[in-house]
Amino acid sequence: MLRALFRGSIVFTGIAVAAAAADPELTNLLPPEAPVVFGANLAEARNTPFGKYVIGRVAEHEKDLAELAAATGFDPRRDLLEIAGASGSGGRGGFVAVRGAFDIDRIVAAAQAHGNSVIGYRGVKLIGAADDSGTLAFLDPTLAVAGSAPEVTAGIDRWRERAQAAPLVAARYAEAASRHDIWVISRGSPTLFADHAPNPTLSGAMKGEIVQAIREMSGGIKFGPEVVISGDSVTGTADEAVALAGVMRFFMSLAGFSAGPRVGQMAEALGARMQVSTEENRVRFSLSIPEPEFERMFERIRRSAAANAPPETPVAANPSSRH
Repeated sequence: MLRALFRGSIVFTGIAVAAAAADPELTNLLPPEAPVVFGANLAEARNTPFGKYVIGRVAEHEKDLAELAAATGFDPRRDLLEIAGASGSGGRGGFVAVRGAFDIDRIVAAAQAHGNSVIGYRGVKLIGAADDSGTLAFLDPTLAVAGSAPEVTAGIDRWRERAQAAPLVAARYAEAASRHDIWVISRGSPTLFADHAPNPTLSGAMKGEIVQAIREMSGGIKFGPEVVISGDSVTGTADEAVALAGVMRFFMSLAGFSAGPRVGQMAEALGARMQVSTEENRVRFSLSIPEPEFERMFERIRRSAAANAPPETPVAANPSSRH
């Protein structure tokens, strides 16, 4: 059941709203030293063209979502408002904080009925998945956190102690949220993720000298009749910024190639439309895509990912977790 709750929420992380301020309480919950933070505002997703497209694809998850809502009172189509998260060390693992509407008693009861453990920590109930896939906790009826058990308890500590995000981190997060519907900020070079790249050539390029010069990155997606993908990177010097601008299209072509020929052709075409500029030691890029074309691109990538995904490893059934 806990896995179904996570899955039901994840279905909607690809849709967002018109510009809205970031929830500072979510920002304060994020691990202060996380190398990458991200967010998505979902409160008015139904009103965006891409949001309507995603909701239209929910039919394949309808049974799971209906069962989830019946057991817990939680329906992500209605109850999710905003998501903030952070990557773990080395690009693995992570922590997620969610603003929404949660019937805690019903969720806890359903979790226990399906074999998940429930323990207390500083007045908060921690729900541990029966297959050890993660921990979920509800801080109040509008606020939830998820991740590994240590990450979740650390988040509860920050909440109980009213920790505040560093002013610079909070300002950058709020600025990204004001410009994008879905956004990500990295406080370091993409070399952090080089070993996880899907293609050896891409991995090697991410370890190059120019990429190592990146000190900070941010970017996101703004939905509307035109879907705008934009971002910027900060390097050590103006010369490094010029060099970085020269290889950005190369990165895009490699990313497309690693996903297969059809997606690769699409990435090449998009790269030709991408606008890149430099300002001192900063590189900015922007790419505008008509919304119907973005839907087709999203669908191709989704199908390619599904075709290349390894089969799921069956999890041993817990007799008490059967539906």
